[in-house]
Amino acid sequence: MAPENFNEKLYLSDKSVASLLDVCKDQVWKCFRDGRLPPPIKLGSMTRWRRNDIISWIESRQEGEEA
Repeated sequence: MAPENFNEKLYLSDKSVASLLDVCKDQVWKCFRDGRLPPPIKLGSMTRWRRNDIISWIESRQEGEEA
């Protein structure tokens, strides 16, 4: 599945996830450990989150706030 905009990354670092969520990297890892954030994947020696997983997670949280 290609991103809608070819400049968008398919995989996000903890720094990129933190930027999307407007939190620090430590908070990203805490949310993951607490089971509140989708799990990352390993790409070689790198740990990355799938952009679609994070966007879906954000949208599901926004829907919950609207209910």
